[in-house]
Amino acid sequence: MTARQEILRALGGITEDNRPTPERQEKSQFSIRDNIWRTRTIAERLYGCERIGQEEYDAAQRFAVTFVLTYDGPGAVQSAASTSIIKHDKISWALQMAKEAGNVRDVKEFVGADVYNLLILSLYDCYSSEAIAGMMGDGAPRKTATGAIDTLCVQSYKKLAKFYRLPNVNKKTPKKTPPSVL
Repeated sequence: MTARQEILRALGGITEDNRPTPERQEKSQFSIRDNIWRTRTIAERLYGCERIGQEEYDAAQRFAVTFVLTYDGPGAVQSAASTSIIKHDKISWALQMAKEAGNVRDVKEFVGADVYNLLILSLYDCYSSEAIAGMMGDGAPRKTATGAIDTLCVQSYKKLAKFYRLPNVNKKTPKKTPPSVL
């Protein structure tokens, strides 16, 4: 292949085979859109089946992004330069991330360790209900165990949404006005 062909291929958006490995396919569900494989989380599936509402889905997405930013860093979710109108300077970004990191710890305290671990498995690791049921290994039939995991996830996402509705989580600190000088 010539250099010109390589450049045209790179600029043309022709994708290489990006299928997940067989090991990863056993752990997660995937969807294909425009020939691109994408992990499909339990929250997305439950939202698509209307077993959870918009509020629970938004809470799940917020937790997932916060967890990734807190533990993997901003490079993990940003593949290109930001086009957002809102720009952070380094100090405001650090303060925002410190608040969000605190929220991750507060979520764990609010929902409990077992629900927190389920949130990590379903939203961060993107495991499917079948894979989580397989980890439990309690010998229940696969369909029953998968249904139980889905029910637990619905309850977990509702608890998470309840946490994000708390007034102290979304509270903005009021600006203090300096005393007037006479």
